[in-house]
Amino acid sequence: MLCKCGAGLPKGAKFCMECGAKAPKRKPKYPTIADELYINKVDPVLTVKEAAVLLKVSEWMIYELTYQNKIPFFQIGNRKRFRTSELLEWASKQKEITTRATVQEGKISS
Repeated sequence: MLCKCGAGLPKGAKFCMECGAKAPKRKPKYPTIADELYINKVDPVLTVKEAAVLLKVSEWMIYELTYQNKIPFFQIGNRKRFRTSELLEWASKQKEITTRATVQEGKISS
C-alpha cells in the first residue's frame, strides 16, 4: 500500500515513516451476492429471526406477515418456521412487502 506522499507502507502500518501521515485504510473485500444473501450458509429451515435477517426486515414484520398469511411458513408447536427455498421464491415474486392495507383513492381497502 502507498501513502499520499508515495512512500511504500509495510503491512499493518498505522503511520507513514516518511511524512508521518496516517496510513490509508484498506478497502474491505466486497461480498458476492451469494455471500450477501447467505445462500451458501443458510439452513434449509429458518427461525423468525433468521428469516428477518434474510429478508432484511424486522422480526415484527415477519410475525405480522405470518398473522396475515401473506408469507409461506409452517409451525412446530407454536413456533413459526420458514423453508429457505419457499421464502426466497416468495420474496422474488413480491413487488412490495407490506403489512398494511393498500390505500386507493383516499379509501383504505384490504
